[in-house]
Amino acid sequence: MSNDRSMTGAIRLRSARREDATALAAAEIEIARTPGLLISLPHELNTDVFASKIEQLSTAGCYLVAEQDGHPVGH
Repeated sequence: MSNDRSMTGAIRLRSARREDATALAAAEIEIARTPGLLISLPHELNTDVFASKIEQLSTAGCYLVAEQDGHPVGH
């Protein structure tokens, strides 16, 4: 996910897809580097965990992604 403010497209919400797992994991790992922001530690987060959660929630819940210019920018 990007903090690049030069993106110009509208932000839209959509259901997360398995291919989002890499970007979502990378964003959470970066956030987890700052103590106190997340309960999880960076080494506990990985793409497989996110892919599994996306799949699980696709049938029993909802995992949303904010997308701008075709790229995830939040979740």
